[in-house]
Parts: sequence; C-alpha cells; structure tokens
Amino acid sequence: MREIRRKLDEIIARYDLNPSFCDVYVEGDSDRGILESFFEDLGNLEVVVYDIDTVEIPSAVLRELGLENNNRGRVIALARALYERLERS
Repeated sequence: MREIRRKLDEIIARYDLNPSFCDVYVEGDSDRGILESFFEDLGNLEVVVYDIDTVEIPSAVLRELGLENNNRGRVIALARALYERLERS
C-alpha cells in the first residue's frame, strides 16, 4: 500500500514546525531498504526513510531548477527547497 503523497509546502511546514525530525528521502524502494537496514543496525529508530514518490513535487519547480522529472530530479528539488526555505541564520 502506497503512503499518502504530501505536497512540497506540507513537507516544508513539517520541518519548520519540527526541526528535530530526522527523515531521509531517497530515489526508490531499494535505496529505502538499504538505509532502513543501516539505521536499524545502528539502533537508530528515530530516522525515517521515505521514497520520493511520497512527495508531490510540481513540474514547474523541476523546470525552474533545470531538473528532469524523474526520481533523482525530485530528490534534488526537495533538498534544494528545504535548504532554501528552512535555512537557519
């Protein structure tokens, strides 16, 4: 069963309100499985790994950044949006 897709603004608000969240967004299921196993082996159950398909990245954002509309492009777009909008002084 697929997780609910969150909008980019929802993701940004999530981390703005809860800066202690430690989530990782990856390109696909195999990456998610590897990282979940890694964090589990470390005993760190506070890190949550999400597939980028759980985030709705508008194609306009991808075009603006000159990125392809694929999983890699969406991960990069999410990272850039979070960095730009949540940068702490």
